[in-house]
Amino acid sequence: MERHAPTSIFPPVDNTLQKQANPINTLPPELLSLIFGYLPERPGVDGAPTRDPATAFQIWNPTILDTNVSLVLTQVCRYWRDVCLQSSVLWSHVVDSPESINLPPEVIIERSREQPLKVLLTSTKPRLASMLSEHGHRIQELHWISLDLQRNDHLLSFPAPSLRTLTLTGPRAPPSYEYPNSPPDDSHLPTLFSNHIPRLERLSLSDLTWFPLTGLGSLTHLYLDSCRGPKLTSRLLTLLGNTPHLEHLVLSALPDLALAHPRTTEAPIALTALRTLVLNSLSADSCAALLAHLSLPLSAALRIADIFPCAASLPSALAGLPPVRAATRLALDLTRAQPSVCAVGGAAGVRVHGYTSWFHYEFWLGAAQHIVSQAQIKELWVTAGGRIDVKHGAALCDLVGALPELELLVVDDAVVELMGSMRGGKPFPACPCLMSVHVLCEGRLDASAIVDALIVHEAQLTSRHVRVCCSPGFLFMADDWRELDQRFHSVEYEAYEHTPKMAMPESCNNPGHILWPSWRGEDRG
Repeated sequence: MERHAPTSIFPPVDNTLQKQANPINTLPPELLSLIFGYLPERPGVDGAPTRDPATAFQIWNPTILDTNVSLVLTQVCRYWRDVCLQSSVLWSHVVDSPESINLPPEVIIERSREQPLKVLLTSTKPRLASMLSEHGHRIQELHWISLDLQRNDHLLSFPAPSLRTLTLTGPRAPPSYEYPNSPPDDSHLPTLFSNHIPRLERLSLSDLTWFPLTGLGSLTHLYLDSCRGPKLTSRLLTLLGNTPHLEHLVLSALPDLALAHPRTTEAPIALTALRTLVLNSLSADSCAALLAHLSLPLSAALRIADIFPCAASLPSALAGLPPVRAATRLALDLTRAQPSVCAVGGAAGVRVHGYTSWFHYEFWLGAAQHIVSQAQIKELWVTAGGRIDVKHGAALCDLVGALPELELLVVDDAVVELMGSMRGGKPFPACPCLMSVHVLCEGRLDASAIVDALIVHEAQLTSRHVRVCCSPGFLFMADDWRELDQRFHSVEYEAYEHTPKMAMPESCNNPGHILWPSWRGEDRG
């Protein structure tokens, strides 16, 4: 009897300890179901043999979830099992991939009744065809990875009136594979969903040799990556011409569009609703050729990333775009890690950036003035974050001299050092409208070096207001700046905690997806 005394004498204490250790067991099912809803995560597709399946799958932030964790929760206790099995999440997300241990699709479909479906597939199993066809009217989101649709076009021949998000990633073609110049036989091209996808808003296509050309009247988001095939440019333009409501467009790793034979007699395609455009990993000539066939609205934000190689055709093409013609602020970041050129106005603008090996400072210092040749630039920001070769000094002078309406010039200490090295060389231009020069002191130069560099151009800058902005790491001593105070008409000093940045329109600051992060580089969608 003594051996059993603790459990028979103190049962209330045992129950209290058990409840304290497992308080979630006592939660009402509505609250417990809400908690469980936060546990499923986005499914992975690492096993797909495509160039970048994760990018293609995640580009428009899919809402499909991997419900593996829900299955695990059903094994904890009967109460949790009942709550999980009543959850709509478990029966509305169909994931059929090697990385998933979910219930078979047939079981989920059977239990889902008439709930909307979100589907991720990585195979072409025969049983999937009849399943998709029978329940196609309920599919809201479909992601099919590594699908050779030209050989399996029957799999997507059913109408999909509820489909809003679609990702199709085909088998990757060898890099050396070239398509014939002869036009494809349109009779052998897949017809998606019997051309009945009236609600399709988000479309992502990767590693395909064709584009759907009809049924895209509701499309707002389009992503094309590594797509190839004959007459690609012509087909791309035809596709864009059928998307009157397109708001976000990303074109990545497409072959040389400049070598194709696009239509030349028709008017440019007016993308009147476009808000953001990304051209990623294309040649400069390809970007220029494409932009020549598009008419962008004033409020479109354009991002050109990782172009290769540099070519004069691109600055000329950018100069005529409405968002660039409306630019009033220009920024050149010559930082070795991520150099860029950015021109913005009140609504939007353009940013060009890329890998250091593809981004040539001298080219873009010279090209920047051509990009904004039709704009009225009032602010110029030039930063480098490190020493700049003296040979770029003349290009900097040419850029400043090409901006007759410039009112504000902002430079960091690396650019000031470049200005100081120009003693006896090309004189700094005397801008008639220049009112203020801001110097960002990051601690690379001491005060005396900055003062000496500014004095080199005293004749051009003496009547301007000079603001010296000191970072937390810069030691400010008033005596070090006495000569600057004596020689210049107006000098102001201020300390800052965070490095000042050029003002950006809202469309350039809000991240939309992994290829359209904030232009600040701080947020990624």
